[in-house]
Amino acid sequence: MTAVGTGTMGDPDQRPDSVAAAGPPRLGWAGKRMSSPFVFRVSRLALVDGDLRAARAFFIEAIGEAWEKVTRGEPCSLQQRAQVMSANQVLHSAAVAAVDAVLPAAGAGAVYADSAIQRCSQDLHAASQHIFFNVNGLKDIRQVALGRTPTAPGF
Repeated sequence: MTAVGTGTMGDPDQRPDSVAAAGPPRLGWAGKRMSSPFVFRVSRLALVDGDLRAARAFFIEAIGEAWEKVTRGEPCSLQQRAQVMSANQVLHSAAVAAVDAVLPAAGAGAVYADSAIQRCSQDLHAASQHIFFNVNGLKDIRQVALGRTPTAPGF
């Protein structure tokens, strides 16, 4: 993993383009595309890719705003801290969904420990156990969004 919260699936160089090697779509007798597991896999990959790109943009925006503020010597507001935490949660969830979509489509070689996609999966699922991605963090983000005081100490 490149850094906590960024996830390797957010890095375009880490995305396995070899998933497309699953084969071309099957064509029926009239040359029309047939419904197949391949079409479903490609559609799912397109959706998780879009979600991942949106989450990554949200994360970069939230971190950028916080960075600008602290480099001016000002502390981040409660809302900015909540936004960074929210963006981190969203990016992590999108990365987990992406790796979960890619892994079955990557073929049998993806189950081996030396597979890049397997390492991404293990790293992301291990990070899911970190306190930063705990469901209680979402409660505090929600509290801030509702104008209430978060319950976590040091939020």
